[in-house]
Amino acid sequence: MPEATEEEIKEIVKRMEEKEQERNPKLKKRVRGDALTRLCKASARTVRENSGAIVKSLYDGVLQGDVSCAKLLVVLIEKLPPPKPRSYQWKKILDLANGPQWTGPLPSEMPGHENDDEPVY
Repeated sequence: MPEATEEEIKEIVKRMEEKEQERNPKLKKRVRGDALTRLCKASARTVRENSGAIVKSLYDGVLQGDVSCAKLLVVLIEKLPPPKPRSYQWKKILDLANGPQWTGPLPSEMPGHENDDEPVY
């Protein structure tokens, strides 16, 4: 892949910022930091916003027999971070299980419960 010159990067960043300004006119033009850093942030935002369309386009290319689309789709799937394990609120469950236990007398030892055959509710 050919390397982009600093001028090309600045031009790309400028066009992306103009597009962003068109999408949301209330944004103030921000020119901070290195052009390459801004390009990375803008491209990441664009990919995040259009990820569904990108994947659909790649999938359509795979269905049409485009090998490069298939390779790119496989690379993206392999680099997909693993899903977060579901916690099922184990901490709360364990806290409830290890919570305070009954330390008083047994129901059969309580006054008024001389008949052990009777269930205690």
